[in-house]
Amino acid sequence: MKKRFSTIQLLIILSVLSFSAQSLAQSRDFLFKYFKQKKTFTYGLNNRQTKMLVEPSSIYSGYIGIKYGNQLKHVITVNSTVFWIGDYQESPTLEPMEMQLNYVGLAEEFRFLKYNRWSFSSYIHLGAGKGRFRNSFPLGSRWLFPLETGIHGAYALNKWLEIKGGAGYRYVFHSQGLPLHGFYYKLSIGLNFQVFKSWALEVCKSISNYKRKLFPMVSPPYDSEGHLLAFSF
Repeated sequence: MKKRFSTIQLLIILSVLSFSAQSLAQSRDFLFKYFKQKKTFTYGLNNRQTKMLVEPSSIYSGYIGIKYGNQLKHVITVNSTVFWIGDYQESPTLEPMEMQLNYVGLAEEFRFLKYNRWSFSSYIHLGAGKGRFRNSFPLGSRWLFPLETGIHGAYALNKWLEIKGGAGYRYVFHSQGLPLHGFYYKLSIGLNFQVFKSWALEVCKSISNYKRKLFPMVSPPYDSEGHLLAFSF
């Protein structure tokens, strides 16, 4: 009886190990299959509307990176408020404070749903940079580490033009109590330049063909040896 029980235990352990190995293989294939898709170069500009230091603000960004197929995108970002922002008063006896934020980051966008012309993606963005502070006098700077997560969506108007939007939340590490966290939203227009270029060339070609049909060119007369025949009046 003891030997039979040990055999059952062994079978259970082997089954669990086999299931775990299969699950690990499936998870690995799921995680890495997107990296095997066609790689394309991607770049662009965007901005996020938010609130920092209790004042409505904009964060402007440029990005460059790699897109794997149509589902996964990894990019390096450069971000800045550009202008001095904020109107935060830590206490009634102190002057209001302003800030200018500049940082670089790494972002991943993964499209998890596509329905007809709609598509939705998860977004995560981690950055590192410095915020400079001032009131009437410079107040120094400090390292800040913004982390953004959100859901972004797009609606394709055609093959090369789409309306993009999204919303999420930003948490800033090392903010030391300053009101730098907050929600953000974005709205923009996306242009697939390569597809647009192909479409524009096709349109130009169609217009050229149409003009040739409307205004056919009359070829000048030539003799059998290819010489232009002279006209006499």
